[in-house]
Amino acid sequence: MLLKELRARAPAMLRGRRADRKGFEARNFKRWRKAFDLLEMIMAIAYEASDAFARHFHAEADADDDTVFQALVAIHARCLLVASEVLCLMGGGYADGAIARWRTLYELNVVALFIRDHGPIIAARYLVHADVQAAKAARAWNAAAKAGDFEPHDPAAIAMLESRAVEIKAIFGDEMENQYGWASPALNGAKKPNFRQIEDGVDMGHWRGVYQWACAHNHGGHHPSEDLLGQSERDHPLLLAGASNSGMTSPLALVAASLTHVTSTLLFTRLNLDRLVAARVLMKLSQEIGPVARKAEAKSLAKFHKSLSVALG
Repeated sequence: MLLKELRARAPAMLRGRRADRKGFEARNFKRWRKAFDLLEMIMAIAYEASDAFARHFHAEADADDDTVFQALVAIHARCLLVASEVLCLMGGGYADGAIARWRTLYELNVVALFIRDHGPIIAARYLVHADVQAAKAARAWNAAAKAGDFEPHDPAAIAMLESRAVEIKAIFGDEMENQYGWASPALNGAKKPNFRQIEDGVDMGHWRGVYQWACAHNHGGHHPSEDLLGQSERDHPLLLAGASNSGMTSPLALVAASLTHVTSTLLFTRLNLDRLVAARVLMKLSQEIGPVARKAEAKSLAKFHKSLSVALG
């Protein structure tokens, strides 16, 4: 009876919730518009420059089996996708979710630098590593399928994945079974390389503190609600369980910096004047975004406090 009543009331309730969300998103966009516009400009330039680059060199790279080109173009496309996801999260009022997704963008940036520095063998290993991991993932899925009450993979499909994984490990080594095993030859043959080693290998260790801070949003350890970006302007304690229009400055600046860096990494593999100019424009816009976001934050906060003072007499 309760469920029947809830179903009857749901359409009106959902319309109200969606109207509230639409209003919030409009106000959130108005507050951060100048910074959001800068990030979208960066994303558009990064897309256009990388698309022109990939189209121009695609045939040549295929003919030469240029694995570095293939890997970097694929990584850059993922970076653009992640940046779009971050923008969507920020538009919805989820600064902490945006930081969590920036973590992936940062990892891709580091991996792109590592592949650029270590050349075609490492790039080839990176590209086929996904097939080995697919076999592992399929095995794990089937092992959990019964307990989780979901459909297992077909045994014939599993056998094909396993066969491909065996073939790859016969060529590149059993370390390909490990998460970062593709990087092993460039890390003194380490059987189980980790991300920190890759990060250090491209001199990005100075980003580790920021990266670890972003990682905290992805895991199940206790994370005090008052430490969330979405609570950065709170005036009293609360448990944040939804959207907030606070805390966008850090994700905006970090995404802009990482997307600029990974785009430059790609373009500089075949540098010319046009690509240098595109990279410099991206860098200039990236440097602007933090100050613009902080100014928007301070301006709207000051306006709020002024209106509150007037209301309180």
